[in-house]
Amino acid sequence: MLRSFIRILAIVLVSALASSSVVSFSQAATQQKPDDVRSIAFFGFRLINTSVVPPSEAEFRRLKLLDALMDERLKTSGRYKVVPIPEQIMRDVEKGQHFGECSCETDYGKKVGAQLVGWGTVEKISNLILNINVYIADVETNQYVFIKSVDIRSNDDRSWTKGLGWLLKKYLVPEKAAKAP
Repeated sequence: MLRSFIRILAIVLVSALASSSVVSFSQAATQQKPDDVRSIAFFGFRLINTSVVPPSEAEFRRLKLLDALMDERLKTSGRYKVVPIPEQIMRDVEKGQHFGECSCETDYGKKVGAQLVGWGTVEKISNLILNINVYIADVETNQYVFIKSVDIRSNDDRSWTKGLGWLLKKYLVPEKAAKAP
């Protein structure tokens, strides 16, 4: 029990430190000029399960919900042009290391002709504690331009989509372009 508490506390502290250290990344992304449309290839969300409860089919379905929500918000923002990702490239991505662990993200972005490359994770600490993370890197500079995380306290469709919707509305997509989920 004490180990679980310490583990959760460590994750919360790391998340808090990461959030505070990337303020300049998210500020740079939100300070983009309105007429400066950048192309982005978003490679989707993946589940990181550190809980004792195995992932469910519903959670894998929710990842697809987040993919669709991210795609829709990026397209309707007026700030991003979403670049389609060919199936062969997606298969190559799925065979390799996970984005965020491979230093290959911007290489894939170059292959599809995007200026930015993005991906996300959902970390399942338990059925009650999850967090959604969004990462965007500049393909040319190979530097992160946006890293943000939101914690959610329920494991259902509504909490997942509401969490991502809030993160996008608050930090990435202008208020006028984002509609509440």
